[in-house]
Amino acid sequence: MKFLGLTAAALTLVATAGATCHGDYTDELYDKNKAFQAAKDACNEFKGTFGSHKAKSHCKLGKDGKGYSIIVVHRGDGNRDLGYDECYDGVQKEIGGCSRGGYSYYDNWEYGVWVTKSC
Repeated sequence: MKFLGLTAAALTLVATAGATCHGDYTDELYDKNKAFQAAKDACNEFKGTFGSHKAKSHCKLGKDGKGYSIIVVHRGDGNRDLGYDECYDGVQKEIGGCSRGGYSYYDNWEYGVWVTKSC
């Protein structure tokens, strides 16, 4: 019986969280220092209240012609506040954990980071 309970709990976690790194179709590696700075800028813009299923995005091109596109999505119904720290914690994982950016989702939030040549 304990096994079934643990299996059900594991399935619930799998159903409410997921992550992936961008593969070879993203043609360039990025400068993680610039990407982290873009994340800080984005989270300063994003902090505050998100409505039901609301997305916010940020993209800025650097002098080197590379941009860092960042998106945060509130996955739930109703309003939810997102603070800077919670935002940055989610976004920085996509930068630090993937050489070309990545995308993750959890119960309430989705976070994504992409390298781009246009915004």
